[in-house]
Amino acid sequence: MTNKDIVQGVWSEIKGKAMQQWSKLTNDDFTEFKGNWEEFKGKIQKLYGYTKEQAESEFSKFMNQNNPTATLNKGAEKLNDSIDQGTEKLFSKKADIASDIKAS
Repeated sequence: MTNKDIVQGVWSEIKGKAMQQWSKLTNDDFTEFKGNWEEFKGKIQKLYGYTKEQAESEFSKFMNQNNPTATLNKGAEKLNDSIDQGTEKLFSKKADIASDIKAS
């Protein structure tokens, strides 16, 4: 699993939860936001007829309920595990090569 795969997985999870919450949002909307939460709040304000305060409140509730930080932390843990596995393989291969050299 690559870093890109992990980040995309985390983003997909957050995006999926947001699309469940606000079903009028489309994939194109998320492409437009590009992580700009102010634009996101403006879009839900427009689509759902919220006041600015309502959009802020709904967004805050969503963030608290779905805890994107925890989702990102899970992604970081997967990344660390992937790095650890790669490091272990590298050291194992290095030991094999050293052993082969000594045997020669």
